[in-house]
Amino acid sequence: MRKHRCPVCHGAVKPLFSDGKDYFILQGKSPDFGIDLCDACGLGFTFPPMTDEELSHYYPDDYEAYVPKRSFSAMLQTWKYASDISMIKKHVRGGRMLEIGCGRGEFLFEAQKHGFSVEGIEPSASGRKFAQDHFGISVRKGFAENAHFSGRYDVIVMRHVLEHVNDFQQCLKNIARNGLLPNGILFLKLPRMDSWEARYYRKFWSGYDTPRHRVHFSLRGIVSTLHDLGFSTESAQQEIVPADLIRSIGYRYHSKGPSIRNIFGLLFTHMPSAFKLVFAQIVCILLSPLKAGRMIVTARTDPK
Repeated sequence: MRKHRCPVCHGAVKPLFSDGKDYFILQGKSPDFGIDLCDACGLGFTFPPMTDEELSHYYPDDYEAYVPKRSFSAMLQTWKYASDISMIKKHVRGGRMLEIGCGRGEFLFEAQKHGFSVEGIEPSASGRKFAQDHFGISVRKGFAENAHFSGRYDVIVMRHVLEHVNDFQQCLKNIARNGLLPNGILFLKLPRMDSWEARYYRKFWSGYDTPRHRVHFSLRGIVSTLHDLGFSTESAQQEIVPADLIRSIGYRYHSKGPSIRNIFGLLFTHMPSAFKLVFAQIVCILLSPLKAGRMIVTARTDPK
């Protein structure tokens, strides 16, 4: 049953939209999904509620996070890993790192090269096997909300994981109480629902990714949530990802279909991939003052 109260502050919520689809896996041929928005918390919540078992059908074996990237995409991904690790090292120089939802272990492998002692937690059997077979990294089976910590860590990483978690508050509480050393950091990467991309593309914005994304964060929403659960925010910055814009344009075009009114979508979807990437990069940079579609937040447990 759909709830009309915010699960965080219990205030009233309003529907942002109620006719969204799974555009990523099912190409729009899915039941309707919606998002309720809590203005007080700055958070959004996907409805209807779904159990982990129900959601598992929306994570097929060839889900993007489970399949290795190749050629140019792999090179870009490695560059992103290096950039993220550089940001982390501004806060901690090294030590024990745990990645929750580590996928195939590629980020942990790069972190290991930079001097971190690494561990991972991942529900996907294929992801765990890939990490072991290719990188020699032993990854434990588990979900974010019930992760058990083997000791405490200097860094806990969640890259585009928290938005997938039904009980995201419990996940953060566990990290605050049991996961981090006194001077350790939490490194989060999240879609940003108060971005220009979300406002313009609405239900077609790739960052909503219904029904897989269960909770949606504005910058105010994640900072406030972290504070309430015992964290203090160290830094917050936006991240430009042109591939997100390319997907949003594609979702909108394929849902509305070819027409004179949708001539831009028609032209864009038939551009060569390299032109799409360059175009999207330019647009994202020019519009970045209006808030990009992703954000990176670093936090520490509050000593108080």
